[in-house]
Amino acid sequence: MIRWATITDKTADAVQLKVLKASSCDGCQLHCDKPLFDIFKLKRDQFWVTKTSHQVQWINADLLFSDDRQIGHRVGLELSENYLLKSTFLVYILPLLLSFISMLAGQWAFVQMELAADLGALLGFVGGFVTYYFWMQIKGSSKNLPKVTFL
Repeated sequence: MIRWATITDKTADAVQLKVLKASSCDGCQLHCDKPLFDIFKLKRDQFWVTKTSHQVQWINADLLFSDDRQIGHRVGLELSENYLLKSTFLVYILPLLLSFISMLAGQWAFVQMELAADLGALLGFVGGFVTYYFWMQIKGSSKNLPKVTFL
C-alpha cells in the first residue's frame, strides 16, 4: 500500500508530513488510510516522523531526513502488505481460533468429568479470549513493527 505525503515542516531530527488524498478518493466514504493512521496514532492527516520512532521500522529513512528533501517535496510511504496481512490475522482470526479450540476442549473435559458440557464450552470460550489477551500482552507489538519505506 503506497500513500503519498508532502513535507510541511522539518527540523534536524523530525519531519512533519501531510498525507495526500488521491483524487480518485474524492467523495469516497471508505477509510483506506486507516492502517497508516493506526500505526502513527493519527487523528488527522498531518503527523510528525522522527528518526528514532519506536512504532515503526523505517526503510530508506535517510531519503526523508536528507538535506535534499525540503518543505513542499512529496514523499511516498509504502506500508508492507505482509505486515497488514499478519496483523489482520493476529487481530481477527487468532482470537476466534483460540476461543473455538478452547471451547471444544472445555466441552470435552466437562463431558469426561460428567459435568454440564455447556458450562465447559462457555468457560473454554472465555478462556480462549483471556489466553489471547495475555499472550498479546506478553508478546507485545515491538517484535512485529510495521515496515514503512520512503520512496
